[in-house]
Amino acid sequence: MSDLPLSESAAPYVGRLAPSPTGALHLGNVRTFLIAWLRARQNGGRLVLR
Repeated sequence: MSDLPLSESAAPYVGRLAPSPTGALHLGNVRTFLIAWLRARQNGGRLVLR
């Protein structure tokens, strides 16, 4: 067991967003991206657009 606090021993936050390849982008995609981006930013992580 590690003596480090959880925040120092946890892996960095990585958000992932994979829009559906079956259709055009729409406002729902924009909303989802914005929420994911804000969450990644809040946690000091990054957002991967697949």
